[in-house]
Amino acid sequence: MAFHPNPGDRLQIGGVNYIIGTHPVAPGMAYAQAGRQGVVYQLIPENGEARLTMALKIFLPKFRLPSRVHLSQTMEEFSQLQGLKVCKREVLTPERNGELIAEYPDLLYAVLMPWIHGGTWMDVLGGRETMSPADSLHAARLLSSVGSAMEQRGIAHCDLSAPNVMFTGSGPFDIELVDVEQMFSPRLDPPDLLLGGSPGYASARVSAHHPQAAWNAYADRFPGAVMMAEMLGWCDPEVRGQAWGESYFDPEEMQRPCERYQLLNRTLEDKWGKEIAELFARAWGSGDSRFCPTFGEWVIALTKAAGRLQELEQKAAVVPHQEAAKQQGSRDGLRAMQLLPEANETDSRDHEQELAAVSRFGTEQQAALLTVQARKQEQEGKTAEALNLYLQAQKAASQGSHLYVEVTAAVEGLLQVLKNQALNHQAGQDLEQVSQAENLGQGEAEQQGGRWKITGAPKAAAREKSAPMRIRSRRLLWWGSGIAAAVLVLVLGLLLTDHESSGHQPSMADSPAASPLPTAGASTSSGTAQVSASPDDEGKDEAQEEAERLAAAKAEQERQAKIKAALQKQYDQQAAYNKYLEWKKKKELLQAQEKAAAEEAARKAAEKKAAEEEERKKREAQQAKQAAQLKAVRDQKAMKMIAYYNSAYNAQMGGHRDMAEKYCRDFLEIYNTDAQYFVKTGAIGKRVGHIYKYLQNTAYTLPDV
Repeated sequence: MAFHPNPGDRLQIGGVNYIIGTHPVAPGMAYAQAGRQGVVYQLIPENGEARLTMALKIFLPKFRLPSRVHLSQTMEEFSQLQGLKVCKREVLTPERNGELIAEYPDLLYAVLMPWIHGGTWMDVLGGRETMSPADSLHAARLLSSVGSAMEQRGIAHCDLSAPNVMFTGSGPFDIELVDVEQMFSPRLDPPDLLLGGSPGYASARVSAHHPQAAWNAYADRFPGAVMMAEMLGWCDPEVRGQAWGESYFDPEEMQRPCERYQLLNRTLEDKWGKEIAELFARAWGSGDSRFCPTFGEWVIALTKAAGRLQELEQKAAVVPHQEAAKQQGSRDGLRAMQLLPEANETDSRDHEQELAAVSRFGTEQQAALLTVQARKQEQEGKTAEALNLYLQAQKAASQGSHLYVEVTAAVEGLLQVLKNQALNHQAGQDLEQVSQAENLGQGEAEQQGGRWKITGAPKAAAREKSAPMRIRSRRLLWWGSGIAAAVLVLVLGLLLTDHESSGHQPSMADSPAASPLPTAGASTSSGTAQVSASPDDEGKDEAQEEAERLAAAKAEQERQAKIKAALQKQYDQQAAYNKYLEWKKKKELLQAQEKAAAEEAARKAAEKKAAEEEERKKREAQQAKQAAQLKAVRDQKAMKMIAYYNSAYNAQMGGHRDMAEKYCRDFLEIYNTDAQYFVKTGAIGKRVGHIYKYLQNTAYTLPDV
């Protein structure tokens, strides 16, 4: 009877009891998968161990071939290779499984092999399942490794296609190949029925011009390249959207410059690099599978692509942090711009554009915007707040950049300002006292008609007038002419504020209007006292001025040294980078030369091999022609010998023994020309014995054969 099992039916093979599995998505139906050569059923051991689940492949009538026994025995050693577990198989034969085959004749030469748990690549394509770049690369690397291991042993699947590649495992998945009945090996005979490649993966040029060429050691190179390109491109939504169906390419598009090929090749170059795209282009344009890239070349290229993927993942991990910093910096910068005074709007906008030109993304932009805020605080006289913002900007800026150098100079400048404020606090009090004395002396001179000349007053006034100019000169070293004025206003404001808060306001008693006019003697005494006090004050101011000048010179030297160090660092980095570029260029040139030499050697080897193959074919054709000619001659001789035997038999029956003996000798004359061949020929072998007996004894009767 025909074999149409139901779920739960029992079957005993080789002394093991199996149960027909139930289809996971169609309860009530047996778990079966149909292929081009037959149907595969799932057999579950009665003990329930899932790892021992087997697959029973029942072939269509024209594929039930006795040669499968030898094929399975030869392929069993390949089951140790990655991806070829199904090569460990057992063939059901009449000698070992006679009773089962007698009950179910469809099981003749059926194959029992391990059941591979998982889905096929066709399931992924047909279901438009998404894949991450990491999964796409992992799948392609697995297939390249399996193909490379097979290629190194001179074997090929010869029907590599989406239904015959299965993904196994729930974590890091693995790959297994199924439907290995068309497998090529130097130790295997060609299949009785060659199916060729599957639609969507078979080479159009090979299939069209050399149908028998699909069974050789190179047969997997073209379909393998197509499938690895599919896997690498499947992480791209546009590629998934353009897929044809059970394969990415329409079978009519194979090896044509179609839109799907252009999209896939462009995606491969964008995501995985130029080398991957070039390998696929070589395979797509090849007219012979021997000239397609080897699986070993794919393994090398995909290993490089793994490093490219790791770099992309690292960059992707940095993007959220940069975006957050950029957004925060933008919000802070907006608030800073809104708070800037209208009088400085144009200058601030120009400076912000300069900072944006220095760096346009990440923490550098945040540092630039913090610098803008710090400048605004400084212009408002909030020195401490400005210093805090400058320190934050210094921390955010890249060390050695122009922005970092500028912010560092600003920090040093503000620190010096705060230090000078502390020193100038007492100096401000002394300056106020000198001013009061000068005003008093000037009033006396007016009352006395210019009789008294107070030498200390003009010098003090000159120093008071020149002090802002000295401060302005020092600020120019730090900020430039635009910012110096703002800093000057800030320092003078602080001095006045400190003076007012120190309680040194002149009393009514000290005012000239509140006291009576002094006498001449008093005026003289007062003037003398003022003159005697001036040299001390002047010496003190000159010492302070010298100290400030030295401090400013030292700060300028330190600033110049830091700028020089930063520039030297940039120069060293650029020199190192130039050296790296030169090394990389030489390396790429060497690699290109080695690649060209390897390709040239491969081309020459391929041409030599092709020439040898052509010579072998010619030799075989010549031998076949000679064998055909020899066979024709032998067949003609055999016909003559049979005719001589029949003539001898008729002559014997007619009583003409002499004629019968002549015909027998004519028979032997032809027979002896190729006795080793004719003795193995059934029609001649069974007649020659009777001829020998008759010639030895003419009384012997030749039988009618």
